[in-house]
Amino acid sequence: MRAEDVERDVLSRIKPGPEEIERALAVAEKIKEGLLEAAREMGLDVDVMLVGSLAKGTFMRGVDIDVFILFPPETPRDVLEKSGLEMARRAIGMGEERYAEHPYLHGEVDGFEIDIVPCYRIPSPSFLKSAVDRTPFHTRFVIDHLREDRRDDVLLLKQFMKGVGVYGAEAKVGGFSGYLVELLVIKYGSFHGVLEAAAKEWRPGTKIEIQGGGARFEDPLVFIDPVDPKRNVASPVSLESLGRFMAAAMDYLKSPDIRFFFPNPPPTVNTDQAMDFLSERGTGALLVLIERPDVVDDTLYPQVNRARRNIPGRLEEEGFPVIHTHRFVTEKWVGFLFELGRERRERVKKHHGPPVWSHPHAERFVEKWRESDGGGEKNSWGEPYTEAGRWVVEIPQHVEAARVVKKRAREWGLGKHLSQHVEEGRFVVLAGRDAVDMVFRESPVDLALFVDRRPPWRR
Repeated sequence: MRAEDVERDVLSRIKPGPEEIERALAVAEKIKEGLLEAAREMGLDVDVMLVGSLAKGTFMRGVDIDVFILFPPETPRDVLEKSGLEMARRAIGMGEERYAEHPYLHGEVDGFEIDIVPCYRIPSPSFLKSAVDRTPFHTRFVIDHLREDRRDDVLLLKQFMKGVGVYGAEAKVGGFSGYLVELLVIKYGSFHGVLEAAAKEWRPGTKIEIQGGGARFEDPLVFIDPVDPKRNVASPVSLESLGRFMAAAMDYLKSPDIRFFFPNPPPTVNTDQAMDFLSERGTGALLVLIERPDVVDDTLYPQVNRARRNIPGRLEEEGFPVIHTHRFVTEKWVGFLFELGRERRERVKKHHGPPVWSHPHAERFVEKWRESDGGGEKNSWGEPYTEAGRWVVEIPQHVEAARVVKKRAREWGLGKHLSQHVEEGRFVVLAGRDAVDMVFRESPVDLALFVDRRPPWRR
C-alpha cells in the first residue's frame, strides 16, 4: 500500500471532526470565563490561558482540555496553590485534586477531561518559579512556528509513536512528549521528514536545535528547548525507545503499513505453549513478583526500570545467564519474568567427614564417597582425601536461581519502595512452569509479549 493511502486512512480515524472541535473550544471558553469570574469574585489579578494540543491545533479525537491560571510572580506559593484550586472548583465543580510540582484540579465537563493548573506569569523562562511555568511559552512557540498545513503531520507522528509504543514522556513509557513531537515536525518540516532524519541521521547522543545554542546533555537524544536552552525536551526518551522509533522509521519508509499506527495484539499464549517455547530453546523461566507499592507511576516506574537493569546483572554474577527480561506492572504486582540459560547450576562443595582415626565411621565414609555421590551414582568430582586429620570429599551442589533470588534480593538495591517490600518479605519467586502459569493467570498479555518479542508493527 502507498504511504499516502495509509496516512489518509490513519487521519480519517484520529482527526476530530468540526463538531468535536467546536464543542471542545466552546467548553474551553466556558471554563476560561468561569475562572475569570471566580478571580473577580476573589479579588485576584490573574490571567487565564488555554494551553496544550487544543490551543495549538494538534489534538486528536477525545482531546483533553488544559487551562492555566497565571498568577503574578510575587504571589506566595501557598496562596497560588490554594487560590488556584478554589478558582478551579468554582469554575468546574469539585473535581479531583492531583499533584505535579504543585496541586491542580482534574475534572470533567460535557464529556471532556479538564486540567486546570496554576502557574506564575513570568516574563521569560529564565525567571522560572516552577516547572509548569514553561508551558505557556511552549504553547505560544508552537502556535507561532508550526504551519497550519503541517498540523496533520503532528497527528500522524503522534499516532505512529503510539502504535510503536514510544509516545509519552512519563516514566512508564520513557518516550516522546507531545511537545517534542511538535518540535520535530517544526524542525524537519513533515511527518516523513522526521522519519527520514531518524532513519538516516540520528545516533545515540544526537543533538537537535531549532534556534542554536543550548547546554550540553548526555541523554540518548537531545532536543534543545527553543524557549529554554538550559533544558533538553528529549530527556525522558530512553535508549530503548529511541532505538525502537529509529527501527520503526526505517521499516515504514521501506514498506508503509497501517500496523505501524494500529498494531495487531500479540497472539494469545497459554502455559503449555510458553513451556514448549522454552523447551525448544533449552532455557528456563524465573519470575520475581513484588507487591506493588502505593505510589504514583512517576515514582514507581523509575524503580521498576532500575530493578529491570540490576537484577539480570546479579543473576549473571551468580552463574545464571539471562537471555531476556520482561517487566510488567498490574494492580497488585510489579513483575520481572526472565528467560534463563539455566534455572539451576552445579558447584563444588567441600564435605567434611570424620577424623581418620574414627573407626568404623572413617572407613564407611571413604567407601561411600569412593563409590558414589551419596545418591547411588558414581562420584565424578574426586576421591576422598585427608585434610587436617579428617577425611574430606568434594561433591556437587545444586544451586537454583529461585533460591539465590530469595536469599540475595535484599542486597540488590531495587529502589526505595521496591526494596522496602522485598525487605518486608512482600515478594514471590517462582521458576519453571510455576512461573509461567502465574504470569498467565495474573497478566496473560505479558506472557504473550514474553514469548512473542517482535516489534508491534511486525505482528
